Amino acid sequence: MRDRVLIVLVVALGSWTCAVGESPSEPESGGTAHADDGFPTTVELFDALAAKKNPRWRTLYRPPLGQTFPARTRSAFWLGVNVSELYLAVHARDAQRVSNLCRDLESFGRNLGVSRVMHDGIVTLNGHAQKQDWDDAREEVERTAELVKKALSEQGDGNLAVLVFCGEWVRNVEISASIVDEKAFDDLALA
Repeated sequence: MRDRVLIVLVVALGSWTCAVGESPSEPESGGTAHADDGFPTTVELFDALAAKKNPRWRTLYRPPLGQTFPARTRSAFWLGVNVSELYLAVHARDAQRVSNLCRDLESFGRNLGVSRVMHDGIVTLNGHAQKQDWDDAREEVERTAELVKKALSEQGDGNLAVLVFCGEWVRNVEISASIVDEKAFDDLALA
């Protein structure tokens, strides 16, 4: 049942992406992205949640996967989930969690053939986290995620770029629901 729900969400988000006529892999100009089409960025979503609820970000962490997947589609989806987890760790100001997630991100990137594109961003992100420079860390998460989606599209894997986008937003919905209801949604958990 859970797999069917995820498939429906992926198809719905993929259809939405095609409907607005924009590739999710096109980086926004000028640093932080703004959703001109009415769909908020992860940064905008988390900032709005923080302004309304003052969430305890660390309680929303998912356990680490501890594995990569041979199927590129699953790797793309989980890379997106990890991008959302990175935003969460940056909002929680948790340098160790950022470092661990960057390691996972590199594993998924290797499986998708985009690890070279990600490497500099991951190193920079870890540096910002270690220096507790959280504003720059947020921007680097966003920049690196957009570079990954662009690289996937350029290598002919546009569908995988959409799955990265979908993975990020499925996790964002899960985080948002947990904050709004202030309880865990075990029935809707991704793993």
